[in-house]
Amino acid sequence: MVAGDLFLLGLLIGALVAAWWIKRRQAQRLAARLRRARRAEKDAIRFLTEKGYRVVDVQRREPVVMVIDGREYKGAVRADIVARKGRKTYIVEVKSGRQGEDPGKAEIRRQLLEYFLVYRPHGLLLLDMQGRKMHLISFRLGGNWYNKLQGLPEIWRYALAGSLGALITWLGLASGWGK
Repeated sequence: MVAGDLFLLGLLIGALVAAWWIKRRQAQRLAARLRRARRAEKDAIRFLTEKGYRVVDVQRREPVVMVIDGREYKGAVRADIVARKGRKTYIVEVKSGRQGEDPGKAEIRRQLLEYFLVYRPHGLLLLDMQGRKMHLISFRLGGNWYNKLQGLPEIWRYALAGSLGALITWLGLASGWGK
């Protein structure tokens, strides 16, 4: 073996050791992040319970089918926690690091909008477990009358529905229904 061969052999061995070390380091970071996420999720369940929410499900997976040019692609959306308070259902997204500090970030907005469209909850809760903050988030899509009604308090929606029902009944009786 000549010096050039030894150099190449050393370079190859060095590259393999570096690749192994980098891969091991990435695995350690991923494991630490998963441990932190599990811990944050457990803390979030306690936090929600203290705030009067009842945890219904954890890591609920909802299947989704996307159709592209007639071909189906199956996938799923997974919510961290499904919780209820009173008669309202909330999808809860738990953040354990600095990523939960700003709920207005584009990637967080997209994730929460995805949950809103798939699960159709009354609202979404973004929990920043590092700062122990809870953000209540809702979406109003488009400008149609139904979405505007969703923004009204529940009692007003019932009052409006009852008034419309009474008006229809009165109009029907006045025009001779049942004769």
